[in-house]
Amino acid sequence: MTFEFNCLVLDSHPSINRIFAVQISETDTVATLKKKIKQEVQHAFEHVDANSLDLWNVSVPIEGLSDTHLHDLQPAQAPLLTVKRLSGLFPNTPPEEHLHIIVRPPAPLLELNCLVLGDQLNRIFPVKIPARELVGSLKEVIKEKKHPEFRRIAADKLALWRVSEVVDENLENRLHQADFPTKPLLSPIDKLGTVFLDPPVKGRLHIVVGRPENGKLNSLWGSCV
Repeated sequence: MTFEFNCLVLDSHPSINRIFAVQISETDTVATLKKKIKQEVQHAFEHVDANSLDLWNVSVPIEGLSDTHLHDLQPAQAPLLTVKRLSGLFPNTPPEEHLHIIVRPPAPLLELNCLVLGDQLNRIFPVKIPARELVGSLKEVIKEKKHPEFRRIAADKLALWRVSEVVDENLENRLHQADFPTKPLLSPIDKLGTVFLDPPVKGRLHIVVGRPENGKLNSLWGSCV
C-alpha cells in the first residue's frame, strides 16, 4: 500500500499554505520518509542532512488550522525513530485532508562574536550555539570558552548585551560611551532565535559580556580588564 502524507515544516515562519504531500510505501521506514521529505523541499533543505530532520506523526484536520497556532502542533513526545516502519505508525490509511507529519529542521547555528567588557578588541572571541538555545545556555558556553579566566565566576552572574557593531578603530570608544551597565540585560530565559530574529551580520561584534566584580558590574570601562 502507498501512503500519501500531508507534511508541514515547523520552521521560523510556518504556514498552512506550505503543507505538501509525500507518497511513500507503508513498508518503508521513517529514515526513508526523511529522505523523501528532503527531496520534496530540496531548496529549503539543500544543506541539511536528511537524518537531522525530526519528524512527528499527528492527525489534525487541516480545515480550521491557522498560521498563528501552528507552533502549538508539535507533540511533547520524542521524535520518531528512524528505524520505525510506517505501517506500524499508521496501521490504518491516513485520513484525507488531515495533517499527518510534522517536520522540524535542525536549529540554525548562530556564530556570535563576543567581547568581555573592558577587554581590548584583539580579544574578541567567537562562539557557536544553536538558535533554539536560551540566553542562559549562551552564558554557559561563554564561561566554558573563557576558561580558566572565568573559572571562579558562575555563568548566571554574567551579564550579556546584544549589539551589532562594526569592528573598526572606533569600536572601543563607542563601547565605552555606551555605558552598558546602565542598559537592559538579555534575559536568561529568552531564546536566542528571538534575540537574533535576523542572522548576525558576519564580521561584526554581536555580544558584549559583563563580569561581576565584588558582586556588581563595574561601570568603568577600563577597570573591567
